[in-house]
Amino acid sequence: MYSGESIGRYFIDFVINEKIILEIKAAQKFYARDIRQVLAYLKQSDIQLGIVANFGKEKLEYKRILKGK
Repeated sequence: MYSGESIGRYFIDFVINEKIILEIKAAQKFYARDIRQVLAYLKQSDIQLGIVANFGKEKLEYKRILKGK
């Protein structure tokens, strides 16, 4: 949810200081759908930066996603 409204059928995991969307995953790798999901959140909000964090591997992985990129 963002500002109390759902965005599609998914919900944002965390919004940090109303400036960063943080999406948490626990998978073996990042998938294109993970990036598309965060991009959809960014397009429907005033937030410019999204981060997908993946805890599914031995080492933490993350990707930064900028609105319009």
